[in-house]
Amino acid sequence: MDVWDTQMRDVNHYMEKLSYMRQNPVRKQLATYWEEWPYRGVLNVIRW
Repeated sequence: MDVWDTQMRDVNHYMEKLSYMRQNPVRKQLATYWEEWPYRGVLNVIRW
């Protein structure tokens, strides 16, 4: 198993990773839209 830590450098990088994460259940065909995924949780707001 390979693990790579990601450091969020700015708001654009954060939004890119957030979008990727949200699309995981869609890519695996567990939901049609990420908003439908019942386990999406709540994110903390990061002030840049």
